[in-house]
Amino acid sequence: MSALDRLQEVCTARGRRAVTGALAQSAAAGMQAFAQGGNAFDAALAACFVETVALPMKCGLGGDVIALFRVRGGPLQALFSVGPGAASLATNTLEKLGPKSVGIPGAPDGYATLHQQARLPLSQLVQPGVRAAREGVWWTRTSLSYLPESRELLQKWSPDCVYLKQPDPKVGDALHLPGLGALLEEFARTGGQLWHGQAGAQLVRELRERGGFLTEEDLQVRPARVLEPRVTDLEPGVRLFATPAPTHGGLLGDVLLRLRETNEEQAAVVADMRAAARAAGREARDQGTSLVTAADDEGNAVVIVHSNSFPRFGSGIVLSYGLVLNNRPGRGFDLQAAPGSATAPGPG
Repeated sequence: MSALDRLQEVCTARGRRAVTGALAQSAAAGMQAFAQGGNAFDAALAACFVETVALPMKCGLGGDVIALFRVRGGPLQALFSVGPGAASLATNTLEKLGPKSVGIPGAPDGYATLHQQARLPLSQLVQPGVRAAREGVWWTRTSLSYLPESRELLQKWSPDCVYLKQPDPKVGDALHLPGLGALLEEFARTGGQLWHGQAGAQLVRELRERGGFLTEEDLQVRPARVLEPRVTDLEPGVRLFATPAPTHGGLLGDVLLRLRETNEEQAAVVADMRAAARAAGREARDQGTSLVTAADDEGNAVVIVHSNSFPRFGSGIVLSYGLVLNNRPGRGFDLQAAPGSATAPGPG
């Protein structure tokens, strides 16, 4: 019996509860957390941890976490857990891909901060992901679609990585990632300080061997911040909550306000905004993110975007045990920005 079959066998949760994920097995892990007495935060995190091994080219402990959440019917809050710029950005040039694009991962501290509202221990929530990593996840149409687009990038920077071991994988073929399972277990022990010890030393060592400039000192941060969300009043009694800058959450509110105030056609407004972004060199594309949501009848709700950034397989740097590292562009930095401007890359 596969790990997914076992999950589905035990996932009977009663009450008004829901969890969504990018894959059936991630949603099943969330339902299992509900069945074990967890709340929406437990369910969402369990789903995220499965996705860190089932969709490692899109999200993982080497990436970042952004979320909107509500605790027991309270006010909506935003979580922003993205690592700051490396200290050596003062003397190094940030690049779009490769070793000089890797930023400080914020995902561990983001997951750990959300876990403060959960009931079950991290050691329990990571177990579906750990089992999947050891027993094997399978290539899906989604994950497999990224491989041909990224093969050249991976061959340049990570030619020996596990994702290139199979010459011609097919949908349903198994992919064993025990190293990612071990990393999840280490995260369960260390939480937001995952990269402060041996795991961080290995990350820095493998990255610098390829020309990166992160240091162990750079990783000694806890970047998670809880912020007020961006609120757009669309009409009396109708409010849109979104993650604030430097995410693009507020753009949805801008589009909806403009539609309401000008009576323009939606397609025309979106096309106009895309044209303006394209002219500025900031057109949005698939950013390689994954989305998990969960809610329960206690009034808890959470929406999590966890990401390695773009285009897929993040920076193209894959550590020896299969972890994909993020690339900094797309996380609030603009490589074309004037030095000293708010969106220009800089230390801290």
